[in-house]
Amino acid sequence: MNLKKKEKEQAAPEKNLEPAAVAGKPAKKNIFKSRKFKYGGIATVITILFIVVVIVINMIMGVLDSKVVMEVDLTPNQVYGLTQESIDFVQGLDKDVEINILNSKDSFESGGQYYVQAAAIIENYSKYSSRVTVNYVDLVKNPTFAANYEDENIASNDVLIKCGEKHKLVKSSELFNSEMSYSTFSYVVTSSKAEQSVTSAMVNVTSDEITKVAILTGYDEADYSSLTSMLTSNNFDVQEVNITTDEIPEDAKLAVIFAPGRDYDQSSLKKLDTFLSNNEKLGKSLVFVPNTQPDQIPELNSFLEEWGMSVGSGVMFELSTDHLYNNTTPFWSAAEYVDEDYSSVITNKSIPVSVMQSRPIEILKESESIKVLLESTENSGIYPVDAAEGWQPEESDLTGPITLAAVSTKQVSGVDDVSNVAVVGSAAAFASSLLSSTSVNNSAYFINMFNTLAEREDTVLIEAKTLGGATMSVTTNVSIPLGVVFTIVLPLLILVTGLVIWIRRRNR
Repeated sequence: MNLKKKEKEQAAPEKNLEPAAVAGKPAKKNIFKSRKFKYGGIATVITILFIVVVIVINMIMGVLDSKVVMEVDLTPNQVYGLTQESIDFVQGLDKDVEINILNSKDSFESGGQYYVQAAAIIENYSKYSSRVTVNYVDLVKNPTFAANYEDENIASNDVLIKCGEKHKLVKSSELFNSEMSYSTFSYVVTSSKAEQSVTSAMVNVTSDEITKVAILTGYDEADYSSLTSMLTSNNFDVQEVNITTDEIPEDAKLAVIFAPGRDYDQSSLKKLDTFLSNNEKLGKSLVFVPNTQPDQIPELNSFLEEWGMSVGSGVMFELSTDHLYNNTTPFWSAAEYVDEDYSSVITNKSIPVSVMQSRPIEILKESESIKVLLESTENSGIYPVDAAEGWQPEESDLTGPITLAAVSTKQVSGVDDVSNVAVVGSAAAFASSLLSSTSVNNSAYFINMFNTLAEREDTVLIEAKTLGGATMSVTTNVSIPLGVVFTIVLPLLILVTGLVIWIRRRNR
């Protein structure tokens, strides 16, 4: 019986596993087992995994970008990145610093390319130190923020830096250098000093002591606003003192006489002596800048003679054409660096300090205590005060090099500190157009001069940055082959490659 059952099972037709044909139509294939589905499914899974990986990487990079510098600044002078001086400063912070940009990010950057650069610079501070946080504060949406600083004239696009109970407001105008455009009769931004201003403000709020500078007035001084702005932007506490009525404050480290319109009297000169003596403890410095007009200043010169220097009559002229800014005038020229201590921080000494209508400085005695800081070339001389109209220099009038800036140091036995008197012959060297220019080193040099005289250690010297890039010129011999390659050869290569791939796939 079992044998018969087995024979029946063998004789029975095998069951068709495929769906039966209906009405003569071929059986439908199982699409889930088809080759197309198999490879298409794998491709779909790979695509989904790729998208997920991209999203995850993008999220990770987004988080890292707010904490770590991810961008590579390819601009020639790293205009969007921090200088090493600022990096070293923020990495050495031992206090928490909060930087508040007083606008939304979009509104702040809508101000133009220099605002975009300023935003990039400021955001980088927090990427180099966990001690620094950067916030965008929209004053419209958060009106109570300004109310907390009623002593400040806060406005949109200003930057407020805070450390503990101390704060420093950087006005938006202090982020950039600008000059009047006489074609549009409006101020145009020429360079960025965002890093300089913000780093200086951070030094201000984190430092326990601020160096005070007294600008001495009372003798019809010329405009010194650009000098004040330079000093303030570099963390000096500047105050005006009328020396005809007031004493120079004891807590002032430096005093400045800037281009007085008339000579000092004996009472004011005595106040200068008292300040520099500092009760025989020394430790003070005076910077004297004579007026560009060759006025006689016998009393001030008598004071300077005690320090081994005097201001000569006339103005310096320069005949070396490679040192002239304008070949039509010999009174606007580039000065030569002399003393290394006062120029060591200048990173590019091929960029000069510009002087205009400089008074000559006479060194009255050879002494190690007197240093020449800046001078003209040998092909220079002094234009006489009483020169006749049409006067032309002769060979004997070329008395260069002429001293344009010098410093004299006084030291007393048994006293650790020293006092200094520095003389800079050109008041025009402190003009805003020159201090804001990246084509000359006036700002960097004179900031370092004040820092050196004040014996400041917590200093960060940062020069302004210009966003203008260099233009790449392409000759006709180069442009024609490049045009053929990119407009004919490359498109044909892409077309042929596409046809070959299409034909091969079609014939599979």
